[in-house]
Amino acid sequence: MIAPDLIVPEVCDVAWLKLRRSEITQGQATAMVEGSPELLDEVLPSTPLAARALAIASAIEHPAYDCFYLALAELRDTRMVTADRRLQSRLAATPWAGLVIGLGDTA
Repeated sequence: MIAPDLIVPEVCDVAWLKLRRSEITQGQATAMVEGSPELLDEVLPSTPLAARALAIASAIEHPAYDCFYLALAELRDTRMVTADRRLQSRLAATPWAGLVIGLGDTA
């Protein structure tokens, strides 16, 4: 599994939200943040993906954050896994449709 370095602040944000909602403890939030890079084979810098992410975001009218992951999948000729049904819907009739698989879907 690979991801752009945006994964670190995104995991931080999820940990903070869960902590704020009292769904997890401070220790669990810290473990999420510290342990998440260990789950990945590679964390790549987002800067080289920025122009492509912006182009994709503009084409599909979707927030650029998600498009960094899509740009990485495109670059590495692999698939992006997402639970974001809105993103999947936006990609359905685009050249990027085959690069995305829904979380829990079978490949």
